[in-house]
Amino acid sequence: MTIRIRKARGGEAEVCWRIRNLAIVEQCQACYPLSAITAWTPEIMPKHYRLAILENPFYVAENSQGQLLATGYLDGATQRVEAMFTLPAAMRKGSAARIMTCIKQEALA
Repeated sequence: MTIRIRKARGGEAEVCWRIRNLAIVEQCQACYPLSAITAWTPEIMPKHYRLAILENPFYVAENSQGQLLATGYLDGATQRVEAMFTLPAAMRKGSAARIMTCIKQEALA
């Protein structure tokens, strides 16, 4: 599978939000009650999420068909990794690790 890492575009915010929610549901269901997961994953994306994409080094991994597989970003103000999320079907295939490499390079630049 060919994976390309690039910066996200504002118009991809809803897709990135969906990846986030699917990843949280997949990874947290064994450890947290459904009520907590539901609270963390509202269907309606908050307005500030698109701003996070526009204002920070926000990366996505996409396959050769252009489907987004994973997301991650560096908070520009705090220089901290804020979020790494991968579609459940794409987990454990290296997308998040490749995004993390880009985030580290961004932080050191």
